[in-house]
Amino acid sequence: MIVTEMYPPSTDGVLPRKSRDLSIEKEQLERDLPAESGFRLKQRASFVQLAIGLLLLSVVLGCGKSGKETATGESIVLTDPKAGTFFTAPSGTPTPAIHPETGKPTLVRAMYCSKCQTWHPVPPLEVLQRNAKARSCRKTGTPLQLTGPIPADARQID
Repeated sequence: MIVTEMYPPSTDGVLPRKSRDLSIEKEQLERDLPAESGFRLKQRASFVQLAIGLLLLSVVLGCGKSGKETATGESIVLTDPKAGTFFTAPSGTPTPAIHPETGKPTLVRAMYCSKCQTWHPVPPLEVLQRNAKARSCRKTGTPLQLTGPIPADARQID
């Protein structure tokens, strides 16, 4: 708290202060301000460190391109259940798709099981939406995924 001596009011209604009172205020401000700004600097530095850490973690965990190609939202994996062959096609490809060699509509959508690491043929989308068992691996019971490593022998369909 700053103690000032009382002076008669000036014409503009502001009380004058002695210069020593101003120096006390200045010292108090200099003492309080660095502590507050130091806290803010530490807070900003910790936020920047957190952001950099999350960025590095996302790169390490797979946001970067890996050595294996994977099926993404841009492409789908199709399979011929009878022949056991795999194909990749753009995501808008209707199923059953035309087999490039036989000319018959025998290619169906495939989904990936991360536990047994294989692609399995699945029924049409309408059946997948109604039947939860159709979205699970028949061998392991694990939920199937639309994304996964593209089979090595898969051929591209346009």
